[in-house]
Amino acid sequence: MEDRKYWLWFTRIEGIGLKKLYMLLENNKTPKELFYMEGIKLKKYFQNPVFKDGDQERFFKSRNIRYLLGYEKRLEALGIGYSTIEDKDYPSSLLELYDPPMVLYYRGDFKSHSLSISVVGARKCTAYGRKVAEAFGYNLAKAGVNVISGLARGIDSEAHKGALKAGGFTTAILGCGINICYPREHIKLMQDISKIGCIISEYGLDVPPRPGLFPMRNRIISGLSQGVLVVEAKKKSGSLITVDAALEGGKDIFAIPGDVLGRSNEGSNNLIKLGAKVVFTTKDILEEYLPIGKEWEIYGKNEVVGLEGEERRVYDNIGITPIGAEELMVLTGIRIEILKYILLKLEIKEVVLQLPGSKYIKNSTLL
Repeated sequence: MEDRKYWLWFTRIEGIGLKKLYMLLENNKTPKELFYMEGIKLKKYFQNPVFKDGDQERFFKSRNIRYLLGYEKRLEALGIGYSTIEDKDYPSSLLELYDPPMVLYYRGDFKSHSLSISVVGARKCTAYGRKVAEAFGYNLAKAGVNVISGLARGIDSEAHKGALKAGGFTTAILGCGINICYPREHIKLMQDISKIGCIISEYGLDVPPRPGLFPMRNRIISGLSQGVLVVEAKKKSGSLITVDAALEGGKDIFAIPGDVLGRSNEGSNNLIKLGAKVVFTTKDILEEYLPIGKEWEIYGKNEVVGLEGEERRVYDNIGITPIGAEELMVLTGIRIEILKYILLKLEIKEVVLQLPGSKYIKNSTLL
């Protein structure tokens, strides 16, 4: 496996992107062969018009064995592993992509999973979106699902936090170098994930976050997942790039319904109109993958008990879509002053959560 290190060099040549790299590998050439190939023979590979002035010179200058060996040692010192597209542990699902990453860098437990679901959504999300993302991250991880997201602000980070809170597995896919945390305030979250989950990036050391890298990152998020759950997304959300990649790969699309009057859920609500499966509980996702009856084994343990009479009636009329006291009064027939007292009791029992604007949802960690 001594030849593995040449993939590290090959994928870090300045100014030569993935499309050009794949062209250089035509005719069954390997990175090692290209590293040691004589300049005269190598020139013919740069005659394709896709290559620009300076590409050939940058390629020649990059062939530095001392730098390559030093880079490999630095990865080892930082506890960073890597998997090449030729390795046995490389995820087979990524090979189905049009442009699979040639190298995946990782920190943590790099392993395969029987079921992986990605949870995506807006960075600038609502309080409701945060609660739902954390709850679904928690429930999916509790059920043994690998929860995948992008470590971004908002929905991504809440899904990771929920999975960690459940003591389950979560994978964060970066849009920057494997040793860089973006955004910086997620440094502890990133460290926590690397301890019981996995951090993955196709970009090596010191690659700063750039806008063009995140759409590329999204194809890995969808590629590693059997399904994509959109929690909250605007009409032109970057999360929809992940959905597009998932659709191309024949993956399942799930969406949480949201406020039809606001803009924060236009993207996810539109996905439902186009055929995405509407999700109200984690069971709605798991039933697509688990054998019939298996989901009841998981969720039967979490049935909310100890609620009777009017408490049970109020609870049963609350879902994961926010609902106000006035609407509950109509649904239950309970007077508003009594209803508010019951809602307070349900909050104290932690089976119901109150959101801004006096709206209520079920505590989804119990679903």
